[in-house]
Amino acid sequence: MSAVGEVVLRADARPLPGAWGRLCAGVAGNHVVASAAVRNGVIALTGEIYRSRSVATRALRHGNVNPIVCGQIRADIWCVLRHEPIVKEAMRLHLSDAKTGEPMYVIPDARFLVASVGTARLSYGAASGFESLCRRLRVSQIPAWAATERGIDRLVRELRPRWSEEAARFMAMLDAVGHEPTSHRKG
Repeated sequence: MSAVGEVVLRADARPLPGAWGRLCAGVAGNHVVASAAVRNGVIALTGEIYRSRSVATRALRHGNVNPIVCGQIRADIWCVLRHEPIVKEAMRLHLSDAKTGEPMYVIPDARFLVASVGTARLSYGAASGFESLCRRLRVSQIPAWAATERGIDRLVRELRPRWSEEAARFMAMLDAVGHEPTSHRKG
């Protein structure tokens, strides 16, 4: 896997008050490492959660550091690093083309979601088809005319310039941090 640019952010998760505390309770007290990068032409946000820093440091000395959780852990990364602008942008653009900003498989996914809008719920999550489609296309509203295959094709054509600008903005953010294999920030 070739990484064009990557920023690695590290932070110790602190307990949060109220509802956020309940949402983020699984990560509190542990160490989060998030990587916002362009790999093989695709923007990706991945991460690992390690036991508390002291446990991880001791294990590192013995050559045995394994994450508790790893991969595309958006909710956990958001709980800890939500104030980092590059994390917010990488989260929005996750699995989008780095040059065009187009979400991966956008046309087939959008067609599927348009077909499912009439159903109560999709089988893979709590969001309705309409909400999933808005999130997938990174828009707040879908015009009524986009409720067909032709409409989706037209909507995607109209969104491409905006997606391209979003990708360029993310790449500029990544350039500002630097394209060293890893850049570290303390949280």
